[in-house]
Amino acid sequence: MAKKEFKGLAISIIIFVLGLFMFFFPTLTDMYYSYAVVESKDKVYEPAESIKAYNKKLEETPHYTEDPFEDLSILRQGSTFPEDIGDSVIFAFISIEKINLRLPIYLGATREHLDKGAAVIRGTSIPIGGKNTNSVIAAHTGRVKRLFTDLPTLEQGDMIEISNCWGRLYYKVTGNKIIWPDQAEYLNIVEGRDMLTLLTCYHETPENDRFIVFAQRYYPEQPDDIDNKHQEEAVDGGDQDTSITGKNIGSIDNDYSYLSTIELNLKPWHLRRGIYPVSAMALLTCLFLYKIFER
Repeated sequence: MAKKEFKGLAISIIIFVLGLFMFFFPTLTDMYYSYAVVESKDKVYEPAESIKAYNKKLEETPHYTEDPFEDLSILRQGSTFPEDIGDSVIFAFISIEKINLRLPIYLGATREHLDKGAAVIRGTSIPIGGKNTNSVIAAHTGRVKRLFTDLPTLEQGDMIEISNCWGRLYYKVTGNKIIWPDQAEYLNIVEGRDMLTLLTCYHETPENDRFIVFAQRYYPEQPDDIDNKHQEEAVDGGDQDTSITGKNIGSIDNDYSYLSTIELNLKPWHLRRGIYPVSAMALLTCLFLYKIFER
């Protein structure tokens, strides 16, 4: 009898450990992507001419983008990266301290790349910075692979860091927006600006929309007044730029008002869809432990 009880207890413990592992799997994968990847080193040499030429071509000619979460096999006009850049290697890293995120960045939003981290959407700028660039970086949202799941918690002024083999680029969040998968106009280059756009799925609507975060280049090594001067000089014709501090009023509000608007505020915890299965899992775990120790 004792042998049967011991066997039953052992099976119960194994089931519990497996359930605990599945429950914490998203956290473990986040830790892997945050700490297990090799950090790129700060360097000062110039990006390859092919990369500059690619970004320049996007500035001068219409470009087309793809929805990374639908038909990944489609390569639209002007969307191929330079041939001398390996698309299977890590090109850069993205770090967002507020949500404890660090991911490798690949070129091309293929299934393989999105399974491993974040990826630059074809037809958008390669993330090396520069005037008239907008690098659109996509990653999954989900409970198993969280990746960009916590983007809705970002607020205006939060910092995003891009590190590549040429150095580090810093961007500050200016706004966010929920769009349809085919609204590529929100992924276009904004004239005179150095932009970064983060894109992921948004599952809180029945249409399975896309959620995007806008960010603009920031120079943390310089005082605010010098930084503002950089922002002003980035606009053709000397037009003033609206920084996220609200010190200047310019064309960003008039022509691109969505860039400085927070459309989605994170829902209270009790209204989030994921809180119910998590609460049920916690309740079942407590009940399971109670039954084990009751024996």
